[in-house]
Amino acid sequence: MTCNDDINFRDGSSISEACNILSKFDQITTIGLNCFSPLYVKEAFEMLKSNTKKKIIIYPNSGEIYNPEEKIWTGNKLYEDRMIKKWLSLSPDIIGGCCRVGYDDIKKMRQEIDNYEK
Repeated sequence: MTCNDDINFRDGSSISEACNILSKFDQITTIGLNCFSPLYVKEAFEMLKSNTKKKIIIYPNSGEIYNPEEKIWTGNKLYEDRMIKKWLSLSPDIIGGCCRVGYDDIKKMRQEIDNYEK
C-alpha cells in the first residue's frame, strides 16, 4: 500500500481500516507501505504495528515528489543513510527503498542491516 503524509491512502481512506480487514486473511502474511516520504517511517511503522500482527514491510521513497503531468521529480531528496539505524530500531520485518532510492542507497542499507546490533 502507499500513503500520504498523514499515513492514510492518497484518497484519504483509512490504512488502519485496511490493515484490520487484511489481517483477517491467513493467506496474507505481510502488510506494508511503500513509496511514501522517509520522514514518516516511524509513524507509518507504528500505525501498522498497532493495527496488525502480520509481518511489516517499510519501503519509503526518496522524499522527492513526482509530477505525473510533466513526468518529472521535484523537490529535495530527504532520504539519508543515517535514517536506516532508526528504522532498524523499530524492528520492521523488511525494509527497503522505493522510487529514487538508488543502488548505492540500497547497498548502504544492506550493510547497516548486516552490522545492526539490537
